Amino acid sequence: MKIADDAFRFVYYELEDGWEQAKKGVELFIYSDGGSGTAPSCIVSLIRQYTKNFAVIVPSHAFSAETLIALGEGGLYVLFETQ
Repeated sequence: MKIADDAFRFVYYELEDGWEQAKKGVELFIYSDGGSGTAPSCIVSLIRQYTKNFAVIVPSHAFSAETLIALGEGGLYVLFETQ
């Protein structure tokens, strides 16, 4: 699955539905083969509006768009043998 520009909308709805929990921190689980070049900065900026505690979990691989998201967060958790 790739991150498209409309992913921003889905992240926004999730954050709005759980804004009390999001204030405590957000962990974003990424498993994707790439995606839009503009969506990552929008998604990171959106999450940063809800919390300063933002971590990315990469279980297998993170290409292009996912790498940009990972670079914009505060903590990165990579599992063994990740690409």
